[in-house]
Amino acid sequence: MKKIFYSFLTKNKYIAWLWLFYLIPALAINLSNYPYIDDVYRRSTGVASFAHDYARYASEYLSWILNNNSHLVDVGILFPFLTSGILALSSVLLIRTFFPKDAIKWQTVLASTILFVNPFFLEVLSFRFDNPYIAFSILVSILPFFLYRKFNSILFFFISLICVFLMCNLYQSSSGIHIILTIFLFLYLIIEETSILHSLRFIVISAMAYISGLLVYRLEMNFNPQLLDRGTNTTIAELDNLIPTIQKNTELLYAVVRNEINKYWKILILIIIILFLISLLFKVGRRSLWVLPISIFALGLSFPLSFGVNLAITGNLATDHPRYVYGLFVCVAIISIILAQLNSNKLLKIVKSTTIIFITYGFLVFSFVYANVLGVQKDEFEFQAGQFSQVIRPYLKTDGQTRLVMNRLFTNSTVYYNSLQNYPILDNLVPDNANLYWPNVMWYQNISHYDVKIDHVDTMSLNFEGLTPVEDSPHYEIYQMEDGLYIRMK
Repeated sequence: MKKIFYSFLTKNKYIAWLWLFYLIPALAINLSNYPYIDDVYRRSTGVASFAHDYARYASEYLSWILNNNSHLVDVGILFPFLTSGILALSSVLLIRTFFPKDAIKWQTVLASTILFVNPFFLEVLSFRFDNPYIAFSILVSILPFFLYRKFNSILFFFISLICVFLMCNLYQSSSGIHIILTIFLFLYLIIEETSILHSLRFIVISAMAYISGLLVYRLEMNFNPQLLDRGTNTTIAELDNLIPTIQKNTELLYAVVRNEINKYWKILILIIIILFLISLLFKVGRRSLWVLPISIFALGLSFPLSFGVNLAITGNLATDHPRYVYGLFVCVAIISIILAQLNSNKLLKIVKSTTIIFITYGFLVFSFVYANVLGVQKDEFEFQAGQFSQVIRPYLKTDGQTRLVMNRLFTNSTVYYNSLQNYPILDNLVPDNANLYWPNVMWYQNISHYDVKIDHVDTMSLNFEGLTPVEDSPHYEIYQMEDGLYIRMK
């Protein structure tokens, strides 16, 4: 085992560079110290709730191990170091899945970073408590394909089944990665002139293992009835509504691409796809008449299927959070890796190298922009929370809970709005300070240490008749009620 490990590191020395490349944005996001959504609850209570709320049993038990306790605490910068290592290993395995024996080019290594340093995966790095487990779900999704050429079909089937089951227990939004890798490895087997029968057998075995893994996980979910409380986000469409649901979710995926990826990135991705197809033409030569249509079909199929089992979910997950659709950039990463590694003439080599440098640089820059916006939003929220707490303090009950009826919480920072002009995805990545959803409410309660219950009411339905005005400032109007305060944030 020691010899195998040493041999692996010797052949893949670039893993250290990848670890450092992933560590820098991961640390930047971590050091913003932003309590991202569920982090607010876990920071306050120490309750993991991965198993109870999300049926992520492997995440639950791993969190106990990494925290040395079932009661969780914020471990600071430990997780960025750990997660970056998992991501670096995942990148190496992905490269070696397609090029097991080749000398790997620097362009290929750089292209592999698109797998994780991209706008959609950055949300995963934002979660302070569970980003290692999400990263691990991707690692186990890639592992069977890395081992495919090393084992026979039976072993590949069982390893894939186990890994699919593990992935579901770690993070279900990684469910599209197995499908994507099946499609692209099938395509690459054809490019390598592997027999059609062998390639088709690979697809059948991979598909059977995937379905078997999902079925085993479905049995496990019978022991978690709490998932029904999460509504449409975990509800799979009935058979008679399956096709319309898949169609709706596919349309939402393309809406995300259209609305949340800026024009510069879209152009670069389009160039990468075109260069990929051109490189295949040079590679396959006379076989291009039938390989090219298969390649175009594979590309068209891989993008919607990157959503995995979420395609069949009745809720609108695609537009809910960017982390649900990071499979899209797994496709882009695989295309970029194959493109970079394939031999080409001097002109094509310059064009593809330049394109890969530009897109990876653009994503890296965005990761720092995102980390900065998170930090500024946090400062803005806490500053306004402090001011607001001072204003309402004289009117709070001293012997019980005070009810606050509000139209919204606090304003967003000017840095956020300025950055939004270049990066529309920030609107879906950075939590809105004004939003009266439970993480913001709990965050305010933790900052103020006030025993308050905050209820949301639309501005148009506010009725101030018969209420006593107690405060009127440029920021808010406050009225006294019998059981609390009526507050209109301006």
